[in-house]
Amino acid sequence: MSLSACTGFRSVVPAPLVFEEQSAKILELAPLGTPKEQAIRQLNDAGISGDFASSPSIYYCDLWQREDGSLWHLNVALLFQEDGTLYKTRPAQADVSWEKDASTTQQSEP
Repeated sequence: MSLSACTGFRSVVPAPLVFEEQSAKILELAPLGTPKEQAIRQLNDAGISGDFASSPSIYYCDLWQREDGSLWHLNVALLFQEDGTLYKTRPAQADVSWEKDASTTQQSEP
């Protein structure tokens, strides 16, 4: 028996969609111009949960409970204007990759 079967926890997997696709799906549920409270309610009704971090104008979509029972980790932040309407999405997490500086791998000639 797996741990998830014993505890009731389900495995969270990264969404199999790139940011642009995740954003498009979210905007189908809560289009640009939707008031904040209504947008959050519509997302919650569709199984998407999240939270406001340090700013009430940025809502981070975190998990999406899918109809098939899978649980996707999302990478979308919703940005709200001062009047509370949704005006933009952006990646919730930075895409960070490390590259060696070419100058550190080259040896200088004597």
